[in-house]
Amino acid sequence: MKQPFPFETEPRSMSFPVRLFWCIAFFGPAAYFGYQGETVLAAILACAGIGAFGGFRVGMLSILTSVAAITAAIVYAPEIGMQYELQVGSKLGTTGLLNRCISVAAVGIGISMLVWLVMHLTVGRIVRNRPSLVRMNRRCGFVIGFAQGAAAILLLVGGLLVMEPIQRQKLAEANVAAEDYSLVHKAIFWTVDQTDASVIGPTIRKYNPIERIPQLNQIQRVQRTAAVLSDPAKMNDVIGHPSILELQQRPEVQKAVAELRSDESINDILTSGKPMDRDAAMTLLNHPAVLNLVDQPGFLEQANKAIEAAGL
Repeated sequence: MKQPFPFETEPRSMSFPVRLFWCIAFFGPAAYFGYQGETVLAAILACAGIGAFGGFRVGMLSILTSVAAITAAIVYAPEIGMQYELQVGSKLGTTGLLNRCISVAAVGIGISMLVWLVMHLTVGRIVRNRPSLVRMNRRCGFVIGFAQGAAAILLLVGGLLVMEPIQRQKLAEANVAAEDYSLVHKAIFWTVDQTDASVIGPTIRKYNPIERIPQLNQIQRVQRTAAVLSDPAKMNDVIGHPSILELQQRPEVQKAVAELRSDESINDILTSGKPMDRDAAMTLLNHPAVLNLVDQPGFLEQANKAIEAAGL
């Protein structure tokens, strides 16, 4: 017999009548709405049901422990990871921004695993042999899992609603015929069409969390940045932006730029007039002078302003 998790005193189970009731409550309407062509509503109910059963299985404390572990990694990994850049670089042979990203990611994974393990064992000892807390843990996990499942679909649909006009514009500019769309593009457009045809489509568009929550509203910014970096003409606009010209007056920035210009491979990328490809991006990420530029006070803020202006 399997041993229960530390947050439990008995195997994770739900009586058959209760399980049957919730299956009918969640998946019955989901099947009905799917049959009626309400794909979005069906997906929300189905994912909410799956999330609810999953939340009941792991419990609220396991969910909160995972959230705390991820939060700790986000808060502390950048600062600690930067302190171990040299060690990571010496082991992997990486440099520049790529090396920093690897260092921060490795530290973040370590922090999240450590926090999760400590909290899992500590809270488990508190809850163990307390049946009332175990029941509350499961029931709260059921509710949280339900909310997570529904929110996951809403966030996915909201993100696709933001991406759809951008993708259509790019395909139109490239003169791509509808029959030549990739499977990804077809999936995006189909999902948006299903959302617009749904009874809750207008509500999702009006209260789209991707657009209303600033921390989530990064899709358009990322798309705009990618468009600027892949367009030589727009890159020239960035370089000539007043904020960048102001930065170039600082001696430390001039030194970093001169170091970049002195590297033949980097200079070829900057003066080629070709769109940025994967190899060029990796070359820039590996160059120490690029990391030096990023570390200059105010550089990222001014660069973001220039990219935003060029992407308009």
